[in-house]
Amino acid sequence: MSWLRLTVGAREQMEPAIVKATPLGLLGTEAVVRIGAAEINGSAKALRSLAEVASEAADLADAFDREREGA
Repeated sequence: MSWLRLTVGAREQMEPAIVKATPLGLLGTEAVVRIGAAEINGSAKALRSLAEVASEAADLADAFDREREGA
């Protein structure tokens, strides 16, 4: 299985953007998240899916930490 690690420190700027694939709009507009020099880009649907899974992962980590603190 392929994997990717993207480490974001406190100093990297994060900003949203879009990229028009063609001047006539024949291809869809890509959504872009820039994190320092790195970019994550894809369809709006793909980035929403990524954001949803990232949010779920953050919730799992928070729940785990709360359980550890209560133990």
